[in-house]
Amino acid sequence: MNNALNLLGEQGGNLFSGRENLDGELVGDELTFAAEEEDDGNRSDTVWKVMIVDDEEEVHHVTKLALDDFTFEGKKLIFVNAFSGEEAREKLREHLDTAVLLLDVVMEEEDTGLKLARYIRNELHNHLVRIILRTGQPGQAPEARVIVDYDINDYKEKTELTSQKLFTTLVTSLRSYRDLAIIDANRRGLERILEASPAIFQLQSMRKFASGVLTQLTALMNLHRSALYCQMSAFAAMKEPEADFYILAATGEYDNAIDKPLRLAVSPKVLRELEQAFQQKTN
Repeated sequence: MNNALNLLGEQGGNLFSGRENLDGELVGDELTFAAEEEDDGNRSDTVWKVMIVDDEEEVHHVTKLALDDFTFEGKKLIFVNAFSGEEAREKLREHLDTAVLLLDVVMEEEDTGLKLARYIRNELHNHLVRIILRTGQPGQAPEARVIVDYDINDYKEKTELTSQKLFTTLVTSLRSYRDLAIIDANRRGLERILEASPAIFQLQSMRKFASGVLTQLTALMNLHRSALYCQMSAFAAMKEPEADFYILAATGEYDNAIDKPLRLAVSPKVLRELEQAFQQKTN
């Protein structure tokens, strides 16, 4: 086999991010946690995203005030605000990694929140986000019927959600979200590997196999309790005889470099070390 598959990973945690300096050495930057909504809606490496869906502005203000100092596994909260069911649909499509949804029942209509919950599960097919239904009018949506008929994770009357109960509810929901996300990441990685196995020597299958391996390594190499949420950058590179390395599959910061020469994506020092390992057939 003339091709060689090489894996290289750079890892940072939820209090540390990695980058290369001019000498090719990995150095760290402290991360600043965000307290308000950020522009990047599809990644949350250092925060938990909580979406508040309620047509009363005061509810948004009080909720954020009650959770101002909240942290879970070293990560603070970032709040995404929606004041109607339609706005919530747009925000959910934009913020795919929302962990918890605090959802009012009665907004534009008496069952706006229930319709949104059904939209999330049945049309967005988002089964990871934890939905906490909050209502100020429990008679409009009886708890027993809602729990049975809708795929929600908790049901609270606004009057019973003290700061302490809100804290407890959020911790429980984030734990569930974390565990489900880990399972989902492993499932997707294994699916890629299984898809590639029957024809592993074909380039397209090799690409799928490498992508699956990288997904699994991201989970397996970070074994502490917040492993999934550590930012992980890795690539699989291939080299033909008398040719340069090129990136076959990638994650994290290398994701946009697929099919490009490796020398464009890494420092000269890293490239020299990889060339040396390839020539000597060593790690």
